Amino acid sequence: MNKPFFKSNLIDLQELDNKIYSLINKKLNGRLTIDLKNAEVQYKNILKEKEEVEKDLEPYLSELKVIETKEIDIKNKISSIDQKLNNQNLNSDELSNYGKQKENNENILLQIYESQENLKSKFLVEIDQLQTINFQLEDKKNELIKLSKLTQDEWKNIDQKLSLLEDDKKKFINTLPNEIVQLYDDLKSKGVEVIAGYKREGQCGCCGVSLTSSELDIIDDSEFNQCPYCQGVQV
Repeated sequence: MNKPFFKSNLIDLQELDNKIYSLINKKLNGRLTIDLKNAEVQYKNILKEKEEVEKDLEPYLSELKVIETKEIDIKNKISSIDQKLNNQNLNSDELSNYGKQKENNENILLQIYESQENLKSKFLVEIDQLQTINFQLEDKKNELIKLSKLTQDEWKNIDQKLSLLEDDKKKFINTLPNEIVQLYDDLKSKGVEVIAGYKREGQCGCCGVSLTSSELDIIDDSEFNQCPYCQGVQV
């Protein structure tokens, strides 16, 4: 086995893995992904705020529903009276009677409108809050749609690149001896950050620790020339 050759290939394998990790990290923690997550949190917070305001408005909405029911009833009565007033066969007494009925109902309708305004004034702050929140929700919803589309496009592009890199890695691993692949996997599973690095004068090429001459001799005589401190392979 030409160990120096295969050891240098550990660096190439590590670089492939680093590219794969970088793309995965970009997918999970990229700017668009983070912006999308933040926007989702903000949207949920606005929804929660809306629920709280709507709860405060329950008495208003309940009373408003009663008033609006009365409003509809009076408007229907006025509409019915108008239809009767359009009858050309009515005598003067009937015209006068229906006219008074219409006037009375119109006065009642004015009182209903006044009641609505009075009720609204009591909850004006909450009503304005709800309106502002609805605008915020609409803006945030549009932002989420835009960010979601951009993120999906970016993820699709990343997945295509990842697929190519994974294929390259698989093909590359098939060119290496099993013991070298096993060494690489073992070091990764142990959390070794830099698995292989080019030797520097008196220093580990992986962790940068200064090595004594005796330690360097031990590294050169070992099977895979590993640093005694970080276990990284010296190429």
